[in-house]
Amino acid sequence: MDTALVIKNGRIFSGLVLFLYVLGHLINHSFGIVSIEVLDKSRIIFNYIWRNPIGTSLLYSSFLIHILINLISIFQMKTLKLPFRKWVQIVLGIIIPWFLIIHIVFTGYAHHFEGIEDTYSSVIVGSWVAPPDIWGIKGGYYYIAMLLVVWVHGIIGIHYLCSHRSWYKRYRASINSFFMIIPTLSLLGFFLAGKEALTISDFNKDYLVQELTNSRYLVKSLDQAEMWRPAINLQILADKIEVNYLIALVVILLIVSANLYFVKINKKIKIFFPSGRTIPVSKGYSILDASREGNIPHASTCGGKGRCTTCRVKILSELKDIPKPNEVEKRVIDRLGFESNIRLACQLRPLSDIKVQPLVPSKIMDQTNNYIMRSFGFENNLQGRETEIVIMFIDLRGFTKLSEQKLPYDVIHILNEYFRISGEAIENNDGRVDKYIGDGVMAIFDGNNDNKLNCKNALKAAKKISKEMKKFNELSKDEFVEELKFGLGIHIGNSIVGLIGHGQSISETAVGDTVNTASRLEQLTKDLKCELIISERVANLASVDQSQFKINKVEIRGKNQKLNILTLPRGFDLAI
Repeated sequence: MDTALVIKNGRIFSGLVLFLYVLGHLINHSFGIVSIEVLDKSRIIFNYIWRNPIGTSLLYSSFLIHILINLISIFQMKTLKLPFRKWVQIVLGIIIPWFLIIHIVFTGYAHHFEGIEDTYSSVIVGSWVAPPDIWGIKGGYYYIAMLLVVWVHGIIGIHYLCSHRSWYKRYRASINSFFMIIPTLSLLGFFLAGKEALTISDFNKDYLVQELTNSRYLVKSLDQAEMWRPAINLQILADKIEVNYLIALVVILLIVSANLYFVKINKKIKIFFPSGRTIPVSKGYSILDASREGNIPHASTCGGKGRCTTCRVKILSELKDIPKPNEVEKRVIDRLGFESNIRLACQLRPLSDIKVQPLVPSKIMDQTNNYIMRSFGFENNLQGRETEIVIMFIDLRGFTKLSEQKLPYDVIHILNEYFRISGEAIENNDGRVDKYIGDGVMAIFDGNNDNKLNCKNALKAAKKISKEMKKFNELSKDEFVEELKFGLGIHIGNSIVGLIGHGQSISETAVGDTVNTASRLEQLTKDLKCELIISERVANLASVDQSQFKINKVEIRGKNQKLNILTLPRGFDLAI
């Protein structure tokens, strides 16, 4: 199997396991809001999941794998010019093992190898009632710092994993709220449990010793030094591991620094960009690394993991000397049907001079507008994302002739009724009106993380529009010489979605082949003398009875292959 794919899947799997563990841990801590007793009782479920041979093996193997993969990623760094968020993730990833060493030694290791019962009672007492360490820091504050470091690292990873997903954008406000609420409740529970422990210790001076003795962190002995022997041994072990980790970290950083220096002075190939910039780099650099090294803005929503495709470039050089896609890139290319000259900048590592053109703009607004849009949670939309969506186009027939025969008031009234009918039908079926184009409407159905449902909703909206327009024509038959006719075209496919425009005219829209195809299906309704045309895949995903349609294979301008389409004379006859 391809090494890049192994690393990618390993990072995702191990990261998700660790995130679920931390999430469960924090939820468990929140029960401290009630009492230490409830905190300990709620821990039974947590221990049931993780303190068994399978759960323990999965947890610790994921921890080691994640550390190893992060170290590999650091070794593979070719430039220090990374996005700020990426640097935060890397630095926190380096700090986390050091933070966790003492926590793992005094909990997991103590339990499995020393027979110590690491109850929440003993942990809370040890954190808040026990004297501070040699630096004067209470164990409770150490825990708070560890929580923040681990949680921030985790949510950055989740963001990079999911930022290009359509559902992530839709539910981002709720997801961000969740990311804030969980650590807040956890900290509150930990604080209140600590307050309870301190209150008890004020009335019972032996409370600390009793709890730690019951958990076997301390042993009953007349000899004071011997009594603390279990805890001292654990602390000595934790100190040794921390020192070794710091030594290993220094060695790794020295190696990485040497490697970065080597690749910096060993610039043997050149990357040519359309702006006229030429970036000399060493072999092993990705195109995205070269962009960052040369301070050339380059879209990369997922952080260079080969997931979002926003970093893709068009190769303007000959393809014979271009390395073949790795497994990560190949999966994306096969899924999206890229031409051979379209590659992912984060994965392509050229071995010779190459000329490329980034295909997704890195910015569409000035810094002021960027700040404003980020404040409202639209950061991803600044660069755009590629996602599969359902597009609907509607257009009136012969309206130009009708408008010439009517007074301006009547024209506006007719248009507004038509827009009201279409808008209500679209919105009531989880779609959204993207834009009005003269007497035409473009709508997008991407409100569900389920394209089967999106296709079905688009067809329901089409049927509703047809029914309501029929009613409108019946009520207005005395006003018009002939009924208002219209055409509907529906198609599904990959589109680039993002904020496009300037100043106050900026809005989220979709561009690409899918939009063009849907528009041309709507235009075909004129030639085929029907009201509704949908692509075959829309029908398949919506699971409609295709016998009610007439099936055609037509040429679509701009496409190499003919497209299977389904036509229906009247939209209101649609059985769905």
